[in-house]
Amino acid sequence: GGALSLGSALLNTGAARWLIEDIIVALGSPSPLLITLVLMVLAVVITQVMSNIALSAILVPLSVTLAHTQHLPVGIYAVPVAIACSLSFLLPTADPTVAMAHGTGFVKLGDIPRSGIPLVIIGVILTIIVLFTIAKPFLVV
Repeated sequence: GGALSLGSALLNTGAARWLIEDIIVALGSPSPLLITLVLMVLAVVITQVMSNIALSAILVPLSVTLAHTQHLPVGIYAVPVAIACSLSFLLPTADPTVAMAHGTGFVKLGDIPRSGIPLVIIGVILTIIVLFTIAKPFLVV
């Protein structure tokens, strides 16, 4: 509930646009590919310690605003951010199923990131490849 309200407030108050404009000014004019990668890495890192849904509720409105300010289709940033928010495979706190596996005692703490990091890398790479090749013609402004 709280994160959904925060996401809505970011959009309705103009705070999202203000944050995004400051970030764009600070970064210069990076390519959409680089911005997508940065947003995905940010989402993957934060989702390890925060609820996937709550993080999506905060980052997707920011991503939509970012796409609008650059006159790009909203899906170019919103879709990969939403996907990255579900790549929670690196810590037992990241996802209940990971916590359950760790709780059995058969999966050690060090095994989780060792198995999760390749999954996250593959997820990010595949998302970017699909988004910027196959899906790009279907994204609308």
